Amino acid sequence: LRHEARRRTNLAIALLDEAALVSHPDAYHIWLPMPRDAADSFIKAAAQTGIRVTAPESLMVDRDEPMTGIRLCLGGPSFEELTQGLARLSNLLRAPD
Repeated sequence: LRHEARRRTNLAIALLDEAALVSHPDAYHIWLPMPRDAADSFIKAAAQTGIRVTAPESLMVDRDEPMTGIRLCLGGPSFEELTQGLARLSNLLRAPD
């Protein structure tokens, strides 16, 4: 399980901006910090590409906090599906506003 978690975390780091990610090599989730407005926009854009991500509010203690992020699950999809999904999310992150 640890080997697979590391493989998936390394994939996420390779496809997404490594500097922005909060991750642990043995975990099946990563945290992508961003301002709340950006997170809300990202959720909508991801949904339009067929990717569902959890709204930041579900993980927030202080709902008035302007900084939040997106928690991405790396364990559910097959490795191929994860690769495709992370590539789409990477394109969204790099798209001009």
